Amino acid sequence: MSPTDINGPRGPVSKPRNHDTVWQSCSGRIIGFSLVECLVANALTLLLLTGLLGVSLEVIATANQAAARIDQVIQVRQLNRYLDGALKRAGMPTAWRAAVQGDGVMLHALHTSDPCLAPDLMEPKALWGGWSVVKLAEHPCISAGAAEQGLYIEVVSECPEHCAAGSGYVIYPDGCLADSGILDPALVRWRAHWQRTTAMLEKCPEGTPWARLERQMITHRKTLGGSTRPPELRLQTFTADEGQRWTLAEVLIDNVRDWRITPVDLPMASAAATSGPLESGADPQSGSMQTTHLHAQALTFEIVSPSSPQLKPLGTTRLLIPH
Repeated sequence: MSPTDINGPRGPVSKPRNHDTVWQSCSGRIIGFSLVECLVANALTLLLLTGLLGVSLEVIATANQAAARIDQVIQVRQLNRYLDGALKRAGMPTAWRAAVQGDGVMLHALHTSDPCLAPDLMEPKALWGGWSVVKLAEHPCISAGAAEQGLYIEVVSECPEHCAAGSGYVIYPDGCLADSGILDPALVRWRAHWQRTTAMLEKCPEGTPWARLERQMITHRKTLGGSTRPPELRLQTFTADEGQRWTLAEVLIDNVRDWRITPVDLPMASAAATSGPLESGADPQSGSMQTTHLHAQALTFEIVSPSSPQLKPLGTTRLLIPH
């Protein structure tokens, strides 16, 4: 019996010779369709993964830019908060200067001392503190690199509420008010002295008022040449530790670009005394007001993002107004 014959009810029956060929053809078509479908599925998967990767990269880039912008906003707030605190105390406490200043009189910028002359070498004076913009070339005692100008702030902090245990300069009434014990701002002259601690007054009896005196110099260091260091604001203070001098500059805040301080005049309406009768029909208030100008400074700066150079710098402008 041949391999192609099979047994039937009536004897051997011949098996169709094209059966194997048909089965192999159908199997081949089934296997071929599966491979095509697999290739199509793989291609679609790759396209989907590519799209997801692109979207993920965009989301990551957007998140990084948002984080960099938040960092810029935080730096601007930190710098403005620091300046607010320093400028708020750039002068004598209100109770100590009321009689000297007079009601309704605005002080000019101000009463800062010579930054190269130590406070305890100066004569006692009625007012300490204030701020001003100084040309560093005119003050060789300050080593500030290539900076051309500095924001000089003389801070007065009333003690003991705002005084720490560290060393520093203090101001106190000349003569300590030992005789009368009465503080008259119109008559008192304040003397400066360096102490090992500002938490207490060493030279006067208990009950004598005193305050901590701190000199600050804020300068801007630009990025020059091929330097990889970011632009930054630097802070120096005046000390008598190891000799009377300005300390080495420390970084106050980095990534600060285009730091500029320019003078501005602000128009203000002020009352003026009038003499003689007013003409009929004239406004009684028009002749009693006149326009004056307040000399202030406009401070402008930008915060850049080193992590996202394509991000636009965050700029701000504030007025430095005498008080």
